[in-house]
Amino acid sequence: MALPGLVGLAAFGIGWGAWELRRTRQVSAELAVYRARLNALQASQQAAEWQRERNKQRWADNDVTETDNQLRFIEAAQLQRRPLLNQGEQRVFKAALGVVRHQALKLCPQVNLGEIIGTVEDDRDADNAFRSINSKRVDLLICDQRWWPLVAIEHQGKGHFQGNAEARDEVKRVALERAGIALIETYDDLTEAEIGGLLHAALERIRARRSS
Repeated sequence: MALPGLVGLAAFGIGWGAWELRRTRQVSAELAVYRARLNALQASQQAAEWQRERNKQRWADNDVTETDNQLRFIEAAQLQRRPLLNQGEQRVFKAALGVVRHQALKLCPQVNLGEIIGTVEDDRDADNAFRSINSKRVDLLICDQRWWPLVAIEHQGKGHFQGNAEARDEVKRVALERAGIALIETYDDLTEAEIGGLLHAALERIRARRSS
């Protein structure tokens, strides 16, 4: 009489065992997928970290503020001397020299703006302003006897107007104007006499302003 019950129990046990086996396989498959995703995530994180370290090292290797890198760059490059002034600038220098020679003034070529313009305040805005002009220079500069800058001269030759040259020139114009330094711009088609006339006029305006 108990046989059917035992058979049913055995069948239930077999069914339960099969379900457990399927469940175990399913869990194993899910764990395998999870491990694969975890490994992929770890590999991605490791790759990202490696890339960050590589970028950091690349930046450090090319940081021109480091003297070791500066020496390495210089030693790896072929260097040659160049004239301080090109032909157009030399012609302007000659004309300007004729103006300052008899006026107790000084004429300086290729002057960095950071040497003749400073900021009054000492804050981040002032620091950013100085950094904006520090790497720029004027072709010629006329100074008085005490080396105070009076007139900056920029020669706009044939090859001058390239890239963002106009934008760079505008930065110079604004900086010089705000610092109280006159600016004369010369061109290839001006004669030495015309250049001299422009400089004479600029210096006269400065004298008139100072005497008023």
